[in-house]
Amino acid sequence: MNARLQRLALEKQALLERSALCRAQLSRDARHLRDFLPWTRAAAAPPMGRLVLGVAFSAIGIDRVARMVIVASRFLLYVRLVRAVVGWARGA
Repeated sequence: MNARLQRLALEKQALLERSALCRAQLSRDARHLRDFLPWTRAAAAPPMGRLVLGVAFSAIGIDRVARMVIVASRFLLYVRLVRAVVGWARGA
């Protein structure tokens, strides 16, 4: 019984370490994605810039903005997928 508890403790520790590693990788990838997207610079602009961006979005319409975000996110997903496949193919 004691060996079983030790094995479970080791598995738990391994899972916790893997989880921490995955969180670090997600954080790094999110930082890279944030740096890659030019609109994040506009959102990080001073308050007047944010106001102008908000007015522009409201003039365009929330439906169109939502569609643009969906299309852009799909595009980025496909780009990242292609880059991953190309990187995998080069590594193989």
